[in-house]
Amino acid sequence: MRVPHLVVDDRAPVLAVGADTDHHLRKVLRLRDGAAVTVTDGRGGVADAELTTAGLAVVGPWRRADSRAPSVTLWAAIGKGTKFDLVVEKATELGVAAIRPILCERGERHVAKQRRWETIARSAVEQSRGAWLPEIGEPLAFGDAVAAGCGILLHPGAGGGARLLLLAGPAHVAVGPEGGFTETEVASASAAGWTVCGLGPRVLRTETAAVVAAALAVAAAGGLDAQDLPDEVSKTLGG
Repeated sequence: MRVPHLVVDDRAPVLAVGADTDHHLRKVLRLRDGAAVTVTDGRGGVADAELTTAGLAVVGPWRRADSRAPSVTLWAAIGKGTKFDLVVEKATELGVAAIRPILCERGERHVAKQRRWETIARSAVEQSRGAWLPEIGEPLAFGDAVAAGCGILLHPGAGGGARLLLLAGPAHVAVGPEGGFTETEVASASAAGWTVCGLGPRVLRTETAAVVAAALAVAAAGGLDAQDLPDEVSKTLGG
């Protein structure tokens, strides 16, 4: 069985776990005291630990995760229902640095789910065995969002596509709601310095576009590369 991986809130020698986590470890996974787990502080630190009656006892020193620190911020309009939950989960698995919800003219306007999204991100880090917990910001009005960063804004029908996104390697990428950003919003973003880009001939659902955009931006930043490439591969790639 794969060793469980958990996000913890500090680097104490003995880490307390909540009732739900304790139940999952002992009743679902059927672990006993002394069982091995790995823990991360969500800021790039990882350590080995073991289950005890008092919680999780850290074994050995904390160390830096092999993966590089995330650098991509995903700005995404809030879709209906649980669509944004999926965006948070998948973007976290891919390794973004931050997720910024946007309030757009065509998207959801009154949302208070930040704590829910933070819980989803925490679970996604554990599932993907990551070491970096993305920052999830408060929902921002579109104008405030485009003024807070500058990168690539995805819009159906625009030119460019995946190759442009990969070549640009943006630190910020923005995805709109169902129906896309309005023309006024696109013009506002363009005036603020954002590059407007499409994602090919197909019309993608907003949650699909967000995951694709996050994957391309993270890949361009090297976040999906192997940590140590074999010498022959590195030479082929010009490393």
